[in-house]
Amino acid sequence: MKTAQQRWDFEEGYAKRSDVTVEWLHEQGEMGVPCGCEEKGCRGWQMVSLGALQRHIELSQVEDIIAYDEAEAKKLRLILPDHLHAIVRTEASSAAL
Repeated sequence: MKTAQQRWDFEEGYAKRSDVTVEWLHEQGEMGVPCGCEEKGCRGWQMVSLGALQRHIELSQVEDIIAYDEAEAKKLRLILPDHLHAIVRTEASSAAL
């Protein structure tokens, strides 16, 4: 299972290579999500825009989207259709399962 720390590490590396900040990426509507491509060299994460998130989830058969906190989880649920709300989680909500 992917963790919020792994997501942060990926986003931080992506931001550094892009000469921007993680906060800036988030302001632009970008976030790191688990990647299931299994391509050689893939780190298991990719950056997607919030607008492309639903398509990414459906094509990559993503099982969960890791939000940093409940506020971010709520924002993600607002842009996703109802049938995808269950895959949005925080580490705190996963620990309760």
